[in-house]
Amino acid sequence: MGLILVGSNLTGLKSWINVTDQDREQIFSKTKRPTTYLIPVTEKAPYWITGKHSTLAFRFVNTKIIAILTEALSFPIVSTSANYHGQEPLRKTEDVSLEMSSDLDYIIEGECGSFSRPSTIVNILTGQEIRE
Repeated sequence: MGLILVGSNLTGLKSWINVTDQDREQIFSKTKRPTTYLIPVTEKAPYWITGKHSTLAFRFVNTKIIAILTEALSFPIVSTSANYHGQEPLRKTEDVSLEMSSDLDYIIEGECGSFSRPSTIVNILTGQEIRE
């Protein structure tokens, strides 16, 4: 299973992905709800990010905290759901802290957005929606 990366830009991924100018335009365009794009990778993309896939999952997020983090790191960060597999997502900082504190190094408080469903996932080459 691969990981989803989020960031305010593609800095740090350039040697890992194959994107055209048209792909970039689509990745950074405004969508009705958060959209994760599956982007073809090069041989330099690490297995621990892509899993068994020939694509890398990236979602453009332009919130202030994500922009600050990814610009400081010069790299996107891994997006995680605040829940254990098969359980409902935790939506409050206090709940995450109570449930997951032994598994986390740090919790950064901030806005998560107003969407209650996971992001749409789209294959950038084919336009196929993998998850609506």
